[in-house]
Amino acid sequence: MAVLLLTLLGSGHCGNGAAESELVERGYEATRYGFMLATRAGDAEAVRLFLAAGFSAETRFDPSNLENDAGAVPLLLYAAESGNPAVVRILLDAGADPRASVRAGGIQAIHTAARYAKPEIVRMLVQAGADPNAIGQPRFEGGAFVPLYEAVHRGETPERVETVRVLLALGAACDPRHPRDGDSPLLAAKRYGYDEIARLLLACGADPQAERTR
Repeated sequence: MAVLLLTLLGSGHCGNGAAESELVERGYEATRYGFMLATRAGDAEAVRLFLAAGFSAETRFDPSNLENDAGAVPLLLYAAESGNPAVVRILLDAGADPRASVRAGGIQAIHTAARYAKPEIVRMLVQAGADPNAIGQPRFEGGAFVPLYEAVHRGETPERVETVRVLLALGAACDPRHPRDGDSPLLAAKRYGYDEIARLLLACGADPQAERTR
């Protein structure tokens, strides 16, 4: 009985036996780790089952083991990475905070959606209250700057161009300067030869004469 009680307390949820059984049948443990795996995989039905089993939409999973859970990642970031808007919607509707961040680096779901070029998810997050100009901790190693900067640095696929277009349409500042070296989305686009993205930024008003400070 004591072992069972400790197990229930450690799981962080009030169990629903039927939902947990279905999760096991789908190959997931009814744990925070299992919830993270289902979310990252974009498995909408499994995410619904985890919520039905009593897990919170605000659950965090820490893959880094930093002190004081500084690296704990809100599941909404994994949902954004998955690319499945249905999973993002399920978590938001269940109470996930669209502005929740990883304390070490300040990364939010909107940074993740921009980084992985998920324009529909970017739009969904902003409509739910995320800030298109959210600044993380850019001086922190691996920390986030603004979503637009994250979007520009990983190629010029049609999805990435659309992500930039959506961010600008939703109010993202078109010429933010990185506090570390004065870099900007336009400078990055020029540097990497992303001509279509550069045109979007110039049309928005980015400074064509800007230079990095270091």
